[in-house]
Amino acid sequence: MDPAAIATLVQELFVADGPVDRPVRIASLVAFQGDHRTLTERDLPRIAKAYVEEELQGARPQLTDALARTLHALGTVDLDDVRAVRLGPEAFARHLAIAAPDADETLNAADARSHASLREAVCAHILRFLTIRSPFVTAAEDAAFEGRYAQDIIAAHDHLTIYGIDLAHSPDSWPLDAAYLSLETEADGGGPSAPAEQALAGRERVLLWGVAGSGKTTLVQRLAVSVARGDLPAPLAGLRGRVPFVLPVRRFRRDGLPEPDGLPEPDGLPEPDGFPEPDAFLSAVRYPHTAAQPPGWAERVLSHGRGLLLVDGVDEAPEGERERLREALRELPARYPGNIWLVTSRPSAVRENWLASERFTELKLSPLSREGVTAFIRRWHAGGRPGHHRPCRSGPVEWLRGNAAGRRKDYPGPRPAGHQSTDVRSAVRTAPGPPRLSAARPESPL
Repeated sequence: MDPAAIATLVQELFVADGPVDRPVRIASLVAFQGDHRTLTERDLPRIAKAYVEEELQGARPQLTDALARTLHALGTVDLDDVRAVRLGPEAFARHLAIAAPDADETLNAADARSHASLREAVCAHILRFLTIRSPFVTAAEDAAFEGRYAQDIIAAHDHLTIYGIDLAHSPDSWPLDAAYLSLETEADGGGPSAPAEQALAGRERVLLWGVAGSGKTTLVQRLAVSVARGDLPAPLAGLRGRVPFVLPVRRFRRDGLPEPDGLPEPDGLPEPDGFPEPDAFLSAVRYPHTAAQPPGWAERVLSHGRGLLLVDGVDEAPEGERERLREALRELPARYPGNIWLVTSRPSAVRENWLASERFTELKLSPLSREGVTAFIRRWHAGGRPGHHRPCRSGPVEWLRGNAAGRRKDYPGPRPAGHQSTDVRSAVRTAPGPPRLSAARPESPL
């Protein structure tokens, strides 16, 4: 199948002009009726024949006749272009089937199934054409997809997993709002610290260093969720209305796509790969609704300078591939100016000034202070209060009561006030390293 030939055939079905600043009825756009027609109904069998031969690599007269009847129904279907595109190919094909009930009347069962497949395929091409021809349709589709994508970002990243505290039967995850506390960043070489969430305030490009478990991924999640919700403090007002792309480097595969079986490489590292192109961002991180992405959407977001690109974990790229990654981080911001970039890495993985020539400001996460540990524990307990929304199976206070001190979970006796916080502080103090605030490898597909 030649995509260019298919596109030409589909384009021939519609008039060249027509409004592009509002919804337009499809029946008024077809080229075989109306005042501006460029085709007659006798041209439909010719177009159908060429389409069948392209799709099936051979002539099928009965299918050609059936598809011509289906194409004729474009002139009677009661849909505008925006609604048709939102329906998608499958539902739009059903509308055409209803509008042309006699299209299958001469077909046997096998040919009827083939015609149904052809009908849905041609509908996909038609909807793509309608999206491309009208900026209004494009904008409407982009807005609808971005609304869904924002909700998926929130669902995927509005929780975290805590490692390094040895308590039995821990919940799987914690609400981000309940467990998160503000981290601090400082410029390499010293200087006053500042809240990590404001690392992007007044900056377009930041390389953030932090040791393992220091909260780099947590910060990425926090920023992605805050931007998706539109819940931003005044210093980050410049992020409002942006589209967050969470891009964990470990998820990249050759050609920017996941391996077919979805399994990691035997050594646990991703297969070597460059940085994915914008339209492959979502497939590269295995977003489950990638197929719903409007054609060219990510490219448009970046071209308009509306992106927030959160590239997490340069250190998880194989050492031999990091220079290729650096080249991409040089080329993409130059190609798409106006977007905001946050790149994270362990300090041991990249040299000082690794991205300085690309005008990235280099910051590092400060160690969690004693006061920070105390604030973290208090937030942890807040997540377990009755009525607090959380995605985990049980609240932290409930399972701490049963397990933090080695007691049975079903122990019926009361616990002294403040006992849980004492238990957790003890666990934090006796942990072999600092408490790790986030999952290094979250299971979310974003």
